[in-house]
Order: sequence, then structure tokens, then C-alpha cells
Amino acid sequence: MNTSSSIRGRLELATVNLNENARIFSFDELNGKHTAERLDGSPSPGATSEINATKRHTLIELFIKNSGHMKAPRGFHYVKPSGKHVDTFLRAANVLELSSAAYMIAYWIMPHIWKRNIEQIVVDTSGISDIALTVAYEAICRGGIKKLPIISSHQSYGGLDRLKISQPNETLLLISATTSGDLGDKLVAQGANNDQIVTLFYLGDDDQKAGHLLCDLTKGSPEDNWGLEPFHNFSAAACPYCKQKSYPVSLGGDQFAFEPPKVEEIQLALTDLPEPRQKLFDQLAGIDFFKVYRNVNDRSMEIYLDGNALFSKPETKYRPTLDLLERLIQDGVDWYYVGRLLI
Repeated sequence: MNTSSSIRGRLELATVNLNENARIFSFDELNGKHTAERLDGSPSPGATSEINATKRHTLIELFIKNSGHMKAPRGFHYVKPSGKHVDTFLRAANVLELSSAAYMIAYWIMPHIWKRNIEQIVVDTSGISDIALTVAYEAICRGGIKKLPIISSHQSYGGLDRLKISQPNETLLLISATTSGDLGDKLVAQGANNDQIVTLFYLGDDDQKAGHLLCDLTKGSPEDNWGLEPFHNFSAAACPYCKQKSYPVSLGGDQFAFEPPKVEEIQLALTDLPEPRQKLFDQLAGIDFFKVYRNVNDRSMEIYLDGNALFSKPETKYRPTLDLLERLIQDGVDWYYVGRLLI
């Protein structure tokens, strides 16, 4: 910000000593780096740490408030494109639903494209293409690059086999989010220059795997009020959620949906039950205890238990009602349903 700026002049009128307690962050187009200055225009002594802290706090707040951290609903968990099973998923594309988000993220990416010969920007999912377009547009408008790069997506792990990087030094690759850093290693194996890979968001135990990292979401200490707790990735064979009968939702690229479970019909006959239960079911069927309506008001296969039937027949003909309820309880019937019978 220029020392003669009207904004700087207004801040100087504040009663608080803003020169010592406030910082002005900007992007220096001469050296292609972010700067932190005091109100009087002098460099801040702790510029590097202040820039890093501000960048992290800004992007974490942006990520969390815009639902980038997605917890699977009860009974479901995710299968990532890598094949790993998790109960939480990072989706940077959600953050971009805020109109200003692409500009905020592009501001911090700018040093990775400034005054470089970038012919192509490759994103891992099309959901973050807006970030690539924004950083390229802003850079070309300010003279940081000479021409607009080609923007493309390799669709996460699904398109790696088709990805061809013919100019690794002129190709900038953006990874939306990661918890393992594995995607970066696979991009390098496909010919990418590791120095040209930028990960936007990381959540895990070893941020060194993320390469050039824009924002580490990981909670660093109990006193860290900004970070998130890391979560674990599991193989299909060792997935604790699958063992708990949680339904796996496959994630493909940046598209995913909850799919209904596959249902296999099994028909049980009366003869499949133990003999004592056969007699009990036969008695209950005789008093219309089981009610089935295949089509009622557009509802099909409506099945329920009619508790009133237990009290509508003489007990001399059927087992006493209390004896029946006791049997139901012994068989593990939920107390809720027993209560419904008594109402």
C-alpha cells in the first residue's frame, strides 16, 4: 500500500498505536512475494511468521465456514478415489461456493506463477478450476505472466493414466486437498516437476508429504484454536467402518452420491422356525396380528403388527396376553414396540 494512501491516512488517526499493532499485507509485484508492513510503510520485523500465520488463519476459516470438512452421516463412510476408506472427506470445491473464495486463494498462490513461463495449469478436479483461472487472469492483468495458460483437469486418481506432462517446468499443478500426499507422488511419477506442485489444503500427521503447501489444516497443539484433528485412512481389508456394517460411498473425481444398498430378498417359511416359534406364529396369524397391505394410497408392501388383535379374542382360545408379551420380551423385542402393544 502506498505511503500516501488515503486508507493509511485514516488509520493513522486511530487512538490505538496501529503502527506497532497493525500490519498491512500486500503482494510486491517487483519481487513476486507477499509483504507485511507497519502503518508507516516500514517492513515488519516478523514479516515471514506474520504472513504465514495470517495466510493459515484466513484459509482455515474460509475452509471450515464453507463446509470443506465433510463428516459422513451415520451409517455411511467414504471410499476415496485412491481406494482408502475414511469417515471424513476434504472437498475444496465446497469452499468456492463463496464468490470471493477464488480470489482469496489465488492471492496466496500468486508467487508460484509470478514471472514464470507457465504454459499450463493442471488441477486435480474440475471443481477448483475457478482458482486456476482466477490466479492466471490476475497475473496476466498485472504483468506477472505474458499469456493465459491452458487450464485442464486430470480428474484425481481416475485420470492419472491419461495425464501427459510434456513440459514439466512450464506446468503448474494444483492439488485441491489431501490427507496423505500420495497424489503428489503419483504426479511426479507421471513426469511432473515436484517444485511445480502446490497443495491447497492438507490435513494429516506429516505435512512434508504435501510439497508446496498453501494451508495446513492440522491442529498443531491443544492450544491451536484454528486447526482440525487429523483423521485416518484405512485399506478396504482393514476398514473398521465396513466391519460395523457402515455403507461405503464411492467418491469419483469431484462427484459423489449416496447410493442405496443392494437388497437381496430372502423368503422365510414357517417351517424354517423352531417348533415352539411355529406354534406361536400360527396362533398370532389366527387373530390377524400381522397386517399386510400391498397397495394402500400408493404405498406398497406396508407391513405392521396390530396390537389390538391381542385383546380382541377370548383368552380361553389363545395364550394369555401377558404370557405372550413376556415371550416377546425374552426374545429381545424392543421395549418401544412392547409399549406400543400395551397402548
